[in-house]
Amino acid sequence: MSDAKYLKGSCQHCDNHIEFPAEAAGSVVDCPHCGNHVRLVAPATPITKSDTPVSPDLAPRKSSRLIALSGILGALIFLVVLVIGWFMWKHRQTTTTPVAPAVVATGSNEASSTATVPGPETNAISNPTVINKKAKSISDLTVGEIKLEKTKGSSLVYATGTLKNDSDYQRFGVRLELDILNANGKNLGTAQDYITVIEPRHDWQFRALVVDSKATSAKVHSIKEEE
Repeated sequence: MSDAKYLKGSCQHCDNHIEFPAEAAGSVVDCPHCGNHVRLVAPATPITKSDTPVSPDLAPRKSSRLIALSGILGALIFLVVLVIGWFMWKHRQTTTTPVAPAVVATGSNEASSTATVPGPETNAISNPTVINKKAKSISDLTVGEIKLEKTKGSSLVYATGTLKNDSDYQRFGVRLELDILNANGKNLGTAQDYITVIEPRHDWQFRALVVDSKATSAKVHSIKEEE
């Protein structure tokens, strides 16, 4: 393997680099780039064809950089762990601290809510409508004034009036029977009317057919209700 040293120079005409053996320095040669005559007077920069050895100072520099980076990284990790530990400690202190006022407030709310909720007996007493509701009776069905009315354009006569339901109940199958009287008060027979249902506190306008032409008045004979 040759140990010849080479120098680098540049052409004075085209400025391109020329590499030549050290012993050729000072000689005039043709430039391999532009072809002009050039004197080989470049500064001496020895070059060997063998691999250039690595400077022994590079290894310590690299190791010192690694040590510095490792120290910085370790400090950052320690700081992060310290911050996380502090937050966990604060959270644990907050969750384990007893809150006495909340317990007292809850008890007072329960006591007040218990005191304001009435029992079944209180509801029953405060609703007199349910307790004092009057029982259903036939006397709740009352009849007002009764008139005999002749139909216009016809010879038919009807006994008309109003029957009132003065109760809080529906009345089903109510039948009204009337006594038909003449001018002397003699009973000439009866007339009837029927209704399926009367709502509570409602009236029924009845209309009973009178078949005797001598009738002058009518009165209630009976009021019946289906059970």
